[in-house]
Amino acid sequence: MFWLVAHLPDSQDIAAVARYERVDDACAVPLEPVTDVPFGGPEQIQFFEELDRMHRQFMRSRPHYCLHILATLPARQGQGAASALLRHVSDIADAQGRPIYLEAAPGSLPVYLKNGFTPAGAVLRIPAGTTGIQDSVVTAMIRETA
Repeated sequence: MFWLVAHLPDSQDIAAVARYERVDDACAVPLEPVTDVPFGGPEQIQFFEELDRMHRQFMRSRPHYCLHILATLPARQGQGAASALLRHVSDIADAQGRPIYLEAAPGSLPVYLKNGFTPAGAVLRIPAGTTGIQDSVVTAMIRETA
């Protein structure tokens, strides 16, 4: 796992963070059932298992990068911090000829679309109480190499 941090140039305050991973084969390790989640119950466990299945379905044994987290402080949204981190990860992936896979929440779709990601065709409903957002979904997205 790798972490990236976008700092504000004048204060070094953190504006955004990203966590990504180089994956050689999403199916190399057998799918292990989720038995515990930090919050929620059976519905959340099923949700996290489905996220893993989606990742495996779209990427299979194809070498790629997986973007697990991209978060921007609310006061810094719309200022380019997330895009800067995405460009950095994209440059690394492009240099190695690897696509990038992620699961996007509804509010983040515009930034991913702007940075070359396309929906992979799967949408998964987020169980109520998981994020605090009612009736939301995650969308599997892939950015092919440039």
